[in-house]
Amino acid sequence: MGKHFANGPSAEHQATAAHSFAQAPQPARPYGAYSRAPRASYQGSGFDDSNFGKPKKRHTAAKVILTIVLLLVVVAGVEGFLLFNSVKTIKNDASVAMGSVDSLKTAAKSGDAAALSRVSSDINVSAHNIQNELASPAWTFASLVPVLGDDVRSVRALGDVMVDLSDNALTPLASNSDAVKLSNLMSAGAVNVPVFEQLASALQQAAPVIQRSDATLKALPEAHIPQVKDVMGNVTGKISTASDAVTKLNLIAPHLPKMLGGNGQTRNYLLVAQNNAEARSTGGFYGSWSVLTVTDGKIELGGSQKIQNTEITEDIMPSVTDAEITVFGDHIRSNPGSTGYLYDFSRAGDVAAQYWEGLTGQAIDGTIAVDPVFLQTLLRLAGGITTSDGTVVDGTNAAAALLHDSYWNMEPEQTDIFFAEVAARSFAQLMGNLGGVDMSGLLEEVQKSAEEGRVQVWMKDAAEERAITELDLSGNFASDEKDPVAGVYFNDQTFSKIEWYLKLENSIGAATKNADGTTSYQVTTSFTNMLDPQTAKIAPDYVLGHADRFDKTSMVEGVYLTPPGGGKLSNITVSDGSEVTDFTYTGLNVWGTRITIPMEGTVSISYTVTVSPSATSPLKVHTSPTAQVAAGW
Repeated sequence: MGKHFANGPSAEHQATAAHSFAQAPQPARPYGAYSRAPRASYQGSGFDDSNFGKPKKRHTAAKVILTIVLLLVVVAGVEGFLLFNSVKTIKNDASVAMGSVDSLKTAAKSGDAAALSRVSSDINVSAHNIQNELASPAWTFASLVPVLGDDVRSVRALGDVMVDLSDNALTPLASNSDAVKLSNLMSAGAVNVPVFEQLASALQQAAPVIQRSDATLKALPEAHIPQVKDVMGNVTGKISTASDAVTKLNLIAPHLPKMLGGNGQTRNYLLVAQNNAEARSTGGFYGSWSVLTVTDGKIELGGSQKIQNTEITEDIMPSVTDAEITVFGDHIRSNPGSTGYLYDFSRAGDVAAQYWEGLTGQAIDGTIAVDPVFLQTLLRLAGGITTSDGTVVDGTNAAAALLHDSYWNMEPEQTDIFFAEVAARSFAQLMGNLGGVDMSGLLEEVQKSAEEGRVQVWMKDAAEERAITELDLSGNFASDEKDPVAGVYFNDQTFSKIEWYLKLENSIGAATKNADGTTSYQVTTSFTNMLDPQTAKIAPDYVLGHADRFDKTSMVEGVYLTPPGGGKLSNITVSDGSEVTDFTYTGLNVWGTRITIPMEGTVSISYTVTVSPSATSPLKVHTSPTAQVAAGW
């Protein structure tokens, strides 16, 4: 902050202010003109010798005015000098504060309580020094200058925000070092539930401070001076990001002790690994099923069970609606492997849990679905693993190993076992190294993966599910009218692993305003089969599939198109002429079609998306997560 001001409103503004005062009209000059005029010139206006003393009063007033003007000129110079020195002082304190931020992160990560307290104190002293400097008469004077004054007042508000954050958020957190000591998150091989309880309390105290700081800065007028504008924009952006993060964390933090099996509870979470090489609406075929059991923070992962193709009897069929059967088919209640057809994970997670409970008798508190791209992310953060057959899987090759290599190098019956082992060991690796993992990096990666649908969570407890939804981890169908999202979900029809070769692209045209206040976009979704003849000749049958009714080198996809909340779809056409069917599901018109994508061919679906008048952001299109990132298409 000080650096910018040193290049901005320092000497130049003082010179400008002094120059404007120096050029002000001088009252003594017109009075001197009157004093040189003959007395007779006043007689016709009622002046005589008896009242000629009034100009003397004007002479006194003029002296006072002149004195004030001169005083202002002097004050401007003095205050300009003081302001210049003050800027240098602020710059030094700002440098100390900013330099301490990195030290703060290091201290928090290492769990050095003494360093955390010391660095927090340094930041607090610097913040108060900056606030005191900004409260000086020099800055008060500068705040009265037109145009510049607005920026000065904004900078003073920024100083107040720094003190508020330091006094009421940072210092309390630092004094409760156990809550922010990342190495304390794990203890004796288990998640330390009391630490999460302290963290929840600390976040609840810090959240309103950060939120009001965010609101204060956002309410300030836009700065005029470029350097001030840059500083304010940078700081406002960072505090806004922090506010969003703390707000979201504060939603889930109170539930974490219970979700981690605190107070001797036991929570059971169904872990499903989705296989993007065989596409499903939620991401991929549910090829690996196991249970994470958590008691007082101690996490154990049970062995994987192959229930995906188990025959389901009438008495243990999951509860699904008639509308769901109409849209997705009756197999969603008779084949666990079809669960992923339900593109809304709030339903898919529930149905998967019902399948497990019916087949095993084990109660489930929540379902977690992940794909190999997310597992690769975990291994990049926590370190690689070695499987029982000696295969090294890490943050560079996990997705390819699971979605491609295993199907080329292993027997079909081994692939699901390999998939389940990698999933289990990846989570164990993360849990074992949680204290040393870059938590901010982990949170960023989880958020990114959630946005892409690569990790999705459903909780049976309604309050926990609401928190998960607010964190955008639920995989629920997007229905926010203000943030419109259209959906393109698809399911492989060939029982193959051919979607490794699928390239998916969305093209969203320019927004067109309609007379009724809605906005329309022309959208095209293209499916390209990247399989080439040379690869097809040597590909294992397990990759190309066993569905004799289809050309094995073609991809056959059942596709669902969903409108955004408060919006609609229209003008739907498929480049290969495939028929499109209109369904009504969850109160929306959902469009379904089946497309066949030949080897090295492309099929495109074009459609118009109309969004609600209340939309405040541009249209986005959400699709089923694919293997495309790992395959490099």
